[in-house]
Amino acid sequence: MNKGSSQKIRKLTIENMGSPVLILAPHADDESLGCGGLIAALCAAEVPVHVWLISDGTMSHPNSIAYPAMKRQEVREAEFRQACVHLGVQEGMLHFFQLPDTRVPLPDTEDFDRTVSQVSALFQKLNPQTVFTPWRRDPHCDHKATTALIREVISQTRWTGTLYEYPIWLYELASEGDAPHPGEVQVSVFEVAENFLIKKKEAIECHASQLGQVIHDDPDAFCLQPHVLAHFLTPIEFYYRTHEK
Repeated sequence: MNKGSSQKIRKLTIENMGSPVLILAPHADDESLGCGGLIAALCAAEVPVHVWLISDGTMSHPNSIAYPAMKRQEVREAEFRQACVHLGVQEGMLHFFQLPDTRVPLPDTEDFDRTVSQVSALFQKLNPQTVFTPWRRDPHCDHKATTALIREVISQTRWTGTLYEYPIWLYELASEGDAPHPGEVQVSVFEVAENFLIKKKEAIECHASQLGQVIHDDPDAFCLQPHVLAHFLTPIEFYYRTHEK
């Protein structure tokens, strides 16, 4: 997948970014993979950053006996806290929705409206001015659902901030039509300084369960492979701007 998708590319800078900033992560590790460099830079500049973890993360190792679902959730949430704090996020600015992994409600499903209401209440209380969420057609059901939720929240409010969408699985699993269409978005890149790239790499390493280092009794479990990680260990992060003041 062409990360810029043949669109004109602009630089994303933090100087004129509205705050507070909200990062939505469908799973613990998405925040570090997709936005780790940006989060580190924002926190270093003392910009308020909130990170919301949407799912409970229990389906990465669904067959584990040593780590039943609740224990897996605890591991994932602890890794999320560690990674975010390492990037500079204050622990009080983290929120856990604990929606079922692989079953975050999509539009036209039973729990979608209820979940929108839940997210909307917190969103309006926080009133972020810049929001980062996964790319709307990122090829994972929870990524699509997360962005559908926040876009519905935005549509129901008079929010005038800026929405950016970040790719995760688009790099590896994109099918025809998943990438941005010509003219659909403004492609922006954030240039990650070396010190923040180091912090990003260390934050990714905090997600040890997703690197095959914690749970060993599920041979079919998910594991971030080196060729996947390589997409995120470069000094460039890609964002698609879709809603602005």
